[in-house]
Formats: sequence, structure tokens, C-alpha cells
Amino acid sequence: MLDVVTDCFGSGRRLCLVGRVGLEPGLGDLGEALADCFVRWQEALAGALHRGGRPTSAAEALAEDLLVAIQGAPILARARDEPAVLARTIARLRRAGA
Repeated sequence: MLDVVTDCFGSGRRLCLVGRVGLEPGLGDLGEALADCFVRWQEALAGALHRGGRPTSAAEALAEDLLVAIQGAPILARARDEPAVLARTIARLRRAGA
């Protein structure tokens, strides 16, 4: 999964749709759809982590941490013009066993 994240964000050079427009106020149905997407993504991650042997509460917490890192690292990398932020984040996630 972490390799896909790295590829998706161009090794820290690209932002996702959510990073570009998803946080704008007044999105209505689009905003709700994006929120639902994050809920489903977190649930899927937590489920996979739980199936991998983590207790439910730990899986849910790690899933949230993963989403924060996966979405936040590309934004920080782009804002700083420092693509290596994403690589460092992915390396930390790997060391944490994510």
C-alpha cells in the first residue's frame, strides 16, 4: 500500500483532489461524498490492520494515523517544495509496521 501512495503522489510532487479542492467550503454533495470516502477508507484500513492481527482499537487508531500521514505529507511536501517529506513519512510508516 505504501508503494502505491508514493506513486500516487509523485514521490511528494503532487497533491490529490482532496488536497486541491476538497476542503473548500460550500461543496455540498461533493463535500459529503469526500467525507464519506475518508470514512470508508479508514474503515477499510482498520479492517485490514485488524485482519493482520492488531486489536480493533489499535487498528482504528493506526488507520487514522495512516490517513493523516498519507494526506498530510504530500501537502507539506508541496508547501515546502521538499518532495523528500513524503519519502521520510513513508519510511517512518514502514518502520512502524504500517
